[in-house]
Amino acid sequence: MFCPKCRYEYVAGIKECPGCREALVEELAQDHQPAQNSESKLKPGYSKPVTVFATADAGLLAVVKSILDGAGIKYFARNELIQGILPVQSGAFNSLVEIQVRPEDADDARALLDVKGV
Repeated sequence: MFCPKCRYEYVAGIKECPGCREALVEELAQDHQPAQNSESKLKPGYSKPVTVFATADAGLLAVVKSILDGAGIKYFARNELIQGILPVQSGAFNSLVEIQVRPEDADDARALLDVKGV
């Protein structure tokens, strides 16, 4: 699933881009120019992290982090602090936590989470 605005890729089950609030699509249009991103501003040797999983379920988040830790895949849990401050039950924000990994680890992380049934 992809966001037609920011062009980020999300795992199946996510219906809306947490950042843009756009409905996700199965495929991106080929004639659409890629969105400008900060990747060109990154220092040499750095790459933009890839979202491989997103959830608002704290229990599921702990399982995913444990699986990635066990495989030695480094990750970043984007928006995790917001979820801790404003729980999902408050309804104040869409506190979807995104698990992001290095681009070179994305396929391995997705495969691992898929095999584990997450």
